[in-house]
Amino acid sequence: LDDLLGSDTKIGTTSPVEDFLMAVNKIGPKQACTQLCQVITSLVQHDQGDHVTDCLRSLRECAVREGLAGLFNEYLNQAFTHYTVQQICKDNNMSLIHRGESSSTTLTSGEAEFFLKGDDICAGMDVDDDDDLLDML
Repeated sequence: LDDLLGSDTKIGTTSPVEDFLMAVNKIGPKQACTQLCQVITSLVQHDQGDHVTDCLRSLRECAVREGLAGLFNEYLNQAFTHYTVQQICKDNNMSLIHRGESSSTTLTSGEAEFFLKGDDICAGMDVDDDDDLLDML
């Protein structure tokens, strides 16, 4: 595997999901997820959306499995400002990771649904109680 990936494991834009899966094993899930976020941003910015859906899905699955909900939620919250990402998420019902999926977040399923509708008042925020939300407003 070291010979295939070399010492500098990079996720490319040609086959990013395959590169990502190898990178998770080689450099660890957090660093691989961070790299994949950068690749997704690059793909979106250069209108190369062919791989974006699969990349987002793979990133989300890994984040749930590895307890990296915060990383995914923060990234999706930022990327959701781009129309392409919004459409992909809405078309695939792909939202923020909520606490029913991962114990690494306090986000509720209702907040995740609210985010997906494009209502971003509390998008991506871990709100522990209603008073915190009211204080923000």
